[in-house]
Amino acid sequence: MSLDDILQKQLLRLETQRDRLGLYLCDANDINSKIAIERLIADIDFKLIRVIERIGQNVVQYWDEIIKHINKMAENEKLKTRYTNLFELRKISMDSRESLNKLKEQVLGGKR
Repeated sequence: MSLDDILQKQLLRLETQRDRLGLYLCDANDINSKIAIERLIADIDFKLIRVIERIGQNVVQYWDEIIKHINKMAENEKLKTRYTNLFELRKISMDSRESLNKLKEQVLGGKR
């Protein structure tokens, strides 16, 4: 099984459990049972959020490693080209962003 298959299977299990708890909540008669079931549902929701968040973090780490490897290869080959990703661009200051925009205009403006 691939990681995607495992994650999909786990997400399906959590969603199925959440649906079942929703049915139990409808049938619950006393307030203590309802509160306990609602807490269980909230726990499942937070688990789902954590899984989705981890997936997003893993994607970022994956592409960061690829870009680092490509840039290392470019450095070893003495190429002047380096690569970045959108996640890195979000982390830079506005002044740096403006400098990059000016540089982009210079490079693209000269090729038009």
